[in-house]
Amino acid sequence: MSAERFGRVVRAHWTIENADACIGRLRRAPDVTMDEDQARNRNGNGAHCLAVMRRPALNVARMRPGKTSMRSKFLHALRSCDFLLDMIRATRRRM
Repeated sequence: MSAERFGRVVRAHWTIENADACIGRLRRAPDVTMDEDQARNRNGNGAHCLAVMRRPALNVARMRPGKTSMRSKFLHALRSCDFLLDMIRATRRRM
């Protein structure tokens, strides 16, 4: 592969990864926090449906005050219903 072709391929890949960059957001949160790249749902519209459900979940976690990471907020919410309800209540207070 020539250097020019390789450059085009790499730029095309990052164009897809940075599709949300025009609004100031990289796709790091769904990819890293929720292991979106490891999801096995590729057929039909299942991947799209899960992506639509992940977006509000990320927004709820972002609105929860505190300095903990997104991943730890999700793990804590999985273990504790009270923490999950606190996350949802924090969202309602900010609206």
